[in-house]
Amino acid sequence: MRWSTVWRPPLFFAFSFVFYCCLLHSSLDPYPSIVYLSAFPRFRSPFPAFLFLPCIAPPGRNPQIFVGQGESDRSKIHQARSFLKIVTDGDNEGMDNDLNEMAEENRSNAVWTRMLQGNKRFALGQAEHPWQDEETRLSLVDSQNPDAAVLSCSDSRVPVEVIFDEGLGDIFTVRTAGATIDQAVLESLEYAVDSLHVSIIVVMSHQDCGLLKKATELARTSQDTDFMTYSINQALETVKTAIESEVDEPADIERIHISLLIERLVDRSEIIRRALADDKLKIVGARYVMTTGLVEVLSF
Repeated sequence: MRWSTVWRPPLFFAFSFVFYCCLLHSSLDPYPSIVYLSAFPRFRSPFPAFLFLPCIAPPGRNPQIFVGQGESDRSKIHQARSFLKIVTDGDNEGMDNDLNEMAEENRSNAVWTRMLQGNKRFALGQAEHPWQDEETRLSLVDSQNPDAAVLSCSDSRVPVEVIFDEGLGDIFTVRTAGATIDQAVLESLEYAVDSLHVSIIVVMSHQDCGLLKKATELARTSQDTDFMTYSINQALETVKTAIESEVDEPADIERIHISLLIERLVDRSEIIRRALADDKLKIVGARYVMTTGLVEVLSF
């Protein structure tokens, strides 16, 4: 009888049981709705690759399973090695940190993948409008458990939950003119990170931003801007940076704006810096293109 035929079922359940026990004793208490399952996509050697399937569901909902084919920032070999260390190491020193880091990475990646999939449905006119029923609404009366925060423009053409085809309680949304950052915005996002434990912040601009258009007009006409509002002055910083870089396309100015907003957000918030350093948070820059309905992922 083949080795895999004899040992495959007991090993599968043994590893899954041990892995689940490790999760119960890890420091994942702030994220009780996260469960990680292990599966063997192939079983051709004593040390098969592991595929981790994040199952994420706010309280009162059934878990949704997200299966991805893409590579994470860490190699599959590293994931398997880390998992085997958890299973076989009698001295559990360092186990919690490794497990938490893997869990947070998988969680933020799964959340962002879900949001992009929802955006694709929206752009194709196939939005599902999930989690907007009475049961979901009532389950969120006493508490919220969003898994993402989005900072975006207050433009009426850019409704975040609609663009990402998300439901009630899925996204903690902060919206201002041009997605500019003041103290209230900073404290709101810090609350999302420190108290609600979101795993990802998306900072998103959009096509045809009125604030950036106005700031560009002011910068090019050399008008006196001392009397301008806080938001306009912050947008002017973006436009001046773009002019110094010899950038004049509106889309490129919008991309520069996001990079400066992310830099400002990290510089001004110790809570966010600490969450990033501890691998508990990911920040993503994005730009919504109204002509296509799609969200463009930015890299800096």
